[in-house]
This record gives sequence, C-alpha cells and structure tokens, in this order.
Amino acid sequence: MIRVFSHWLPSKTVFQLVLDVLVLFTMVLGAAWLDRDNAPGLGTVALYAMAFALLTTALNKAIGFYQLDATRGIAHVLALALVSFFLAAPVAYAIFDELPNQGNHYQFLQTSAL
Repeated sequence: MIRVFSHWLPSKTVFQLVLDVLVLFTMVLGAAWLDRDNAPGLGTVALYAMAFALLTTALNKAIGFYQLDATRGIAHVLALALVSFFLAAPVAYAIFDELPNQGNHYQFLQTSAL
C-alpha cells in the first residue's frame, strides 16, 4: 500500500497506472520520432503525448480497468478493453488534431495513439 494524498492505494495499481502512462507517452513519442521529417518538434509532441497519456489513463481508471478483482472473466476483461479503446480513440483524435499545423495533418500520431 502506498499513501497518496492521505489515501492508501494498492502498490500494484499505482505501478499499473505509471506503466500505462509511460507506455502511452513513449509510444506516441516513438511514432513522432520515426516520422520526424513531417512531425513538429518532439518538445511540442511531448506535451500533447503527455496529455493524451494522462487523460487516457484517467479514463481507464474511471471505468475500473485497474481494479484488482481476481474473479474477472475473460469476457469482462475484453469488454473493459473495448470500452477503453472506444474512449481512447476520440481522445487521440481530439488532442492530436490540436497540434500546430505546419501544412501537414498528423494522422501518424493519431494512429499511433490508437
């Protein structure tokens, strides 16, 4: 158990949250780096990538994705994954559509976020 803002949270849940934020953030930055000829600066993309990672992780937490429940069936896990995907897709499009345009539209970032 880890104490966060006078609340006790399971350490496994905190680890999953941090890992998900890092994976999402790294994935988007990696996609921007791979297409660095057409992408804006990595500093600009990093801000949007962090916003996407934090918002998507918060939505996953809100739907109960990180609850420790040993009795979950495969159908329940798949349903949570689908809901997570359907919530993350509009978030990716909304956030990365706001990137400063330099004559290009950044579908590679939106696609990589999905």
